Amino acid sequence: MYILKNAAKNLLRNKGRNMIIAFIMLSMLTFTSISMIINSTTNQVIENYKKQFGSEIYLTYDEEKIREQEQNGGWADIPEISDELKLMLADSDYLKETQIKVQYQACGVDLKSLGEDDGPADPNAPISYGDPPNLTVYGYNSPGLLTEFKTGKRKITSGKMFDQKNECVISEDFAKLNHLEVGDTIKIRSGMPDEDFPPLTLTICGVYFDFTESKEEYGPIYQPKNDILTTYDTMKDYQENVAKKRLYEVQTTYYLKSPELLEAFNQEAHKKGLHPSYKMATDEISYNRIVKPAESLAGVSQIFLIGVLMVGQLF
Repeated sequence: MYILKNAAKNLLRNKGRNMIIAFIMLSMLTFTSISMIINSTTNQVIENYKKQFGSEIYLTYDEEKIREQEQNGGWADIPEISDELKLMLADSDYLKETQIKVQYQACGVDLKSLGEDDGPADPNAPISYGDPPNLTVYGYNSPGLLTEFKTGKRKITSGKMFDQKNECVISEDFAKLNHLEVGDTIKIRSGMPDEDFPPLTLTICGVYFDFTESKEEYGPIYQPKNDILTTYDTMKDYQENVAKKRLYEVQTTYYLKSPELLEAFNQEAHKKGLHPSYKMATDEISYNRIVKPAESLAGVSQIFLIGVLMVGQLF
């Protein structure tokens, strides 16, 4: 009890000094907490951006390897990357995800496309062989590739987005032109005269309104409102089991589990058959534009925290 009374008297005798000390301690705790919160939040933002921008990789030319080949034996012979190799590279333990997109320029059976100038379609007259393509079928393996729906340039207005094989979505304008609605089936086939395999049959599961820029002057296959969107599995099954020949080119985007795995994946890809003139690369422009400022902010917050602690030691 004596000790507590004596301590209370000392506090009252040195009120001014003790108030200053209390203010300094409170300020230190406040600034330390703020610095730690900023540092923790910034590190989390950095990790999120690294996952988003640092893990997306592309196949690009290795300029150093190309120069070496030219110096040793003239012009470098750089082969195209086959669809088989692109899909083989997708089967890697280093990858978190592989986004696949294909496009098939073809003709609609008994279907009219926007931008055609040969008059209304006759529903009783099947399309003749040798006709030029008048629409484009896109196949996706991931909803992340449908960027127009994320940005609001396209919006489902009836039905739903495809999620099963042989389902598709079409634009409102295309649907109105051909008197189609959700639940109807459409048939797509090649217009080449020497191809007699059965047409691709799709069921319309959704209709979308299209805000994208019209490109009718380049022909109906470049008119976004003539796009038919479906799953990659649908197109893969049609090519391998029905057409039994190449109908499209595979476009792939790879995502690593961690940005640090880039070199390991690059080495694995070359072991699987990737030509030495190619290499894996990240989106450095987006990384430097977004991640670097966040890293700078994290450094400033750490310096601020160290400064606060050093000032506190003086008292």
